[in-house]
Amino acid sequence: GNIPTTGDVTVTLVGSDFGMWNPSTVARVGDTTCEATIWVTSTVITCRVPVGVAAERPVTVSAQSGHGETQDILSYDGPTVSSASPVNAPSTGMVQITMTGFNFGMFDFGVTGKAGGTICASTQWLSDTHAACMVSPGVGGVIGLTATVGNAFGAEATEIFSYNLPQPSSATPTNGPRSGRTIITIYGQNFGLLDFTGGGRVGFTHMESSQWVSDSAIVCQTPGGIKGEQKLEVSVGVQLQSVSLAWSYDKLEMSSLLPAVLPTTGAANMTILGKNFGLVDYTTLFKVGGTVILGSTWISDTSTVVKTSPGVGPSKVVYSTVVLEVGSLTEAFSYQLPFATEPTPQNSPTTGAVYVSLLGQGFGILDYSINTFMEGVSCESSVWISDTSAVCKTAAGVRSDGSTAVDVFSQVGTVSNIFSYNSPTVSTVTITNGPTTGTTSITIFGNNFGGADFSPSSWAGSFNASATIWQSDSSLIHVLKDGIPLSSRSAVVQIGSSQGSVTNAFSYDTNVPKSPVDANGPRT
Repeated sequence: GNIPTTGDVTVTLVGSDFGMWNPSTVARVGDTTCEATIWVTSTVITCRVPVGVAAERPVTVSAQSGHGETQDILSYDGPTVSSASPVNAPSTGMVQITMTGFNFGMFDFGVTGKAGGTICASTQWLSDTHAACMVSPGVGGVIGLTATVGNAFGAEATEIFSYNLPQPSSATPTNGPRSGRTIITIYGQNFGLLDFTGGGRVGFTHMESSQWVSDSAIVCQTPGGIKGEQKLEVSVGVQLQSVSLAWSYDKLEMSSLLPAVLPTTGAANMTILGKNFGLVDYTTLFKVGGTVILGSTWISDTSTVVKTSPGVGPSKVVYSTVVLEVGSLTEAFSYQLPFATEPTPQNSPTTGAVYVSLLGQGFGILDYSINTFMEGVSCESSVWISDTSAVCKTAAGVRSDGSTAVDVFSQVGTVSNIFSYNSPTVSTVTITNGPTTGTTSITIFGNNFGGADFSPSSWAGSFNASATIWQSDSSLIHVLKDGIPLSSRSAVVQIGSSQGSVTNAFSYDTNVPKSPVDANGPRT
């Protein structure tokens, strides 16, 4: 049977040959005499058990006829721990805790405490219900406490004590490449006085390797990753704790693009060069301008190939997004310039109002508010048709460089010598001759003098006008300069870079000598 360590319990011993009544009959539990032994019959005596500890104690009976012993029929209750104070300690240990329970013994029978599986550095008996344990260094979450008294082992009292959590506080260095393999030292406390197989993680990814150094430091080799600032975690035993924003991977950096000019129709392959794209494909999202690309193929930590989206415009920004981290490269590339190569028709009267069909490329697969120019003059209206065609309604203009220009989203492409306004033609003048004093104005008639005043110039022969006044597309006024009386002078009109003329249109009056007052006189 079992009895408490406090004793003072009467047990009945049944046997044989206890003899006749004899006051000298004595029973012992182990080496300790019962507090009282009472003979009942030759086969029964009683014993008031003394204070004691230990399991499976022998019982001895001494009577007149001799003595006899039996093994393992009686034991004291094992020690039981029910609570502790304090309930935790640092991993360095050497903190005294008081274990509360019962059956520690009425006297100091040599109690030994354990925290988890580790024996206390020292254990001091205090009473049958208390013992002091100087905990040894250790790690672990919630663990049990046990006590041993003599050879009596107590059952473990689970989940009443713990070592402090590991507390990482900082790291050196604090960032590294996305390719990983950076050696970092994590500092903190409660990592253990011994190597308890500590480990680390960046975010939720285990370190490639971890090496315990001391209770306050652990050295790790980082894994590959992508996200910027992340937490660092340290695990010791079954305990895990983290410090926020203690580590960051270098941001994705884009340095250049090949090619730097792309077709407006999109679907072209463009290689983005840089660094920190990752050692594996992390599904980086790229945007060209504000448009998501059609697809991307990760190549290496330094390059990715993307399939571009349609678009127009110069100096586009490329954006990258990896796990909510955004990077950009400004003025990275441009869409090709728009340009027209085949205007139909290839000329227009100076009054404009002619619809010209423009074939070319780079106009955009959508209408991006295209503007067109003929000979430097903005068309009255511009209509986008497709990436390769548009229509211009010409405005009034005059011949200059023969250029055609297309403006799409602030990109202007110009091709020279493919279009022209009609040259002016001169048909008649209102006065065919005038005085050499240049006081006369004549009206010159013709066509293509301009649908507006483009500052025309005019000549009568080799003499330019003292003033040329535009009146309409078919007439202007030429103010004569002093001239030389010659016949058959041409009338010339210049509008922009082209001229028109008609011969034998004008002459200055011939000088006639005046008659003298006295036409004759004496010979003398």
